Amino acid sequence: MVKIAYIILAYNLPDQLVRLVNQLDYKGVNFYIHVDKRAKPEDFDHVYSHLSCRPNVFFLRRLSTPRGKIGCVKAMLAGINQIVESNVDFDFAINLSGQDYPIKSNQQIQDALQRGRQNSFMKYYSIPYKNHPQMEEWILYRHYDFARWHISFPKANMFESPILNRLWNPLAARIKVRYPLPPEMDPYYGSAYWCLNREAVMYVNNFLKKQKDYVKRFSHVQFPDEFFFQTTLVNSPLKDNIVNENFRHIDFSAKKAHPKVIISDDLQTLLSSTKLFARKFDMTCDYHILDLLDERIS
Repeated sequence: MVKIAYIILAYNLPDQLVRLVNQLDYKGVNFYIHVDKRAKPEDFDHVYSHLSCRPNVFFLRRLSTPRGKIGCVKAMLAGINQIVESNVDFDFAINLSGQDYPIKSNQQIQDALQRGRQNSFMKYYSIPYKNHPQMEEWILYRHYDFARWHISFPKANMFESPILNRLWNPLAARIKVRYPLPPEMDPYYGSAYWCLNREAVMYVNNFLKKQKDYVKRFSHVQFPDEFFFQTTLVNSPLKDNIVNENFRHIDFSAKKAHPKVIISDDLQTLLSSTKLFARKFDMTCDYHILDLLDERIS
């Protein structure tokens, strides 16, 4: 039997989060749940009242985890640290959002992980990445948000005002831009969702104990959760055991910043997928798709 520790980051939809835990609850499974600090108090109370009584459910200290910011990384690392420090028996740690849902049964998830027991699963690409040139800017520049303004420093033309840009651009050209990493490390990018085996989880936790300023280096990276684990692990001795796969069905066909919300019409696509999980679901848009999945995978 494969023992799994799920780290779940949630913000809203408390009933859906409880349902996700109910569906994934299985022998040898533990849950480490992070509810965003900005979530409505009644939403957190609802989740806590339904799940805190379970011996395999643990709640993480609540942080603010806005999309594209370092809080998401810190919440996942808090889950990793609690898994390690609690000495829980686990073979894999899998991170999920509260809007993920399994599209395979718990036994099928077990079987897939058992076959890849020596590996970790994570999508990654080297930087620069020709299919997405903007990606390099996300890690190369320092990113700041002030109300509705986003500044990429020291990028040219970073101001809305042409006058300010004319004054700024000659100076920006003189500033040496470098990756915010130790010199021996190369940057890597990929999906924020992963499935790490015990060896990889222990490596990340131990690495951060030695590299005290490492997380801080990602504080002003845009979408740091899409760089942090890839950069850390692909530069590690474990690189050869990382499979470039994350077991997630995510539909970006609309070419928007957020993936398509999955509805009942997508059922056959999900059932024919080789992935283990899908995102994203929203019970307020279509709860029936979750009923249909439950009927087929329970």
